[in-house]
Amino acid sequence: MAVTAPPRPSDSPAPAARGLGTGERPPGRVSDQIFRAIAVAAGLLVLVILGLIAYTTTKNAWPWFREEGLGIFADNWDPAKGQFGAGAMIYGTFLVGVIALIISVPISVGIALFVTEIAPRRLRKPIVYSVDLLAAIPSVVYGLWALYALTPNPLADVYQSISDATSGIPLISDLTANPSKTALSYMTAGLIVAIMITPIITSLTREVFATTPVALKEASFGLGATRWEMIRGAGRPGIAAVVITASAFAMCASSMACCGTGGGSEPGSLGFCALSWRFSLMISPSVASSG
Repeated sequence: MAVTAPPRPSDSPAPAARGLGTGERPPGRVSDQIFRAIAVAAGLLVLVILGLIAYTTTKNAWPWFREEGLGIFADNWDPAKGQFGAGAMIYGTFLVGVIALIISVPISVGIALFVTEIAPRRLRKPIVYSVDLLAAIPSVVYGLWALYALTPNPLADVYQSISDATSGIPLISDLTANPSKTALSYMTAGLIVAIMITPIITSLTREVFATTPVALKEASFGLGATRWEMIRGAGRPGIAAVVITASAFAMCASSMACCGTGGGSEPGSLGFCALSWRFSLMISPSVASSG
């Protein structure tokens, strides 16, 4: 028969279980709360600044909205007569932005995909350094360079060649008829904006593709997907974000290009690229004014 030894007097009873909210706080808890509060405040500060910008802009423009109403979309900008329809400016900004997106987004996405998915490691770093260096240069520098390097030549000659080659094609001939002798046109503004935004969009696109989880790529390959199917599936959210970001850059850079080439609100002029129902991408200001 087993005999149990009596407890020794020196043995202390087991401590009682404590609740989660009792006892001393673990070290670092206060600092974590302070860090959380600072991070949340920093994140909300961005929204506050954005809201203040929207409030100030709307407050200053409200007399215009109240006076013009829906007339702000009309093409009758004439401050001397008290007419402030901005339809030409709005139309031109979106037109130039769309042209820039069509040109710059495929190039930017192609460079980013080549760097992240195809380029060998020894070639990848020089390309990344070059792209980041180009993205650090202010975009207005590219715009001014493109303006003086591309206008009036060689773009004027290119436009004339395109106009001659497409003169017998229905519909297309209407778009390319009467090219500008100075090459100051919608298409030129779109090219300039595309050159301005391509470096920064390429850098952002590469960063987006680089953050795609490796496990997600390997899972796609494990299911038998090709490289293109992996890029199309795993990189689709990133491409959508890039297009949205590029749209914002293109709309902002459109005003830079128009300011650099001279403003105006006559149909066919490049200053915000005023409304022209002919939708001519290479029409000259004089022809558009007479039409």
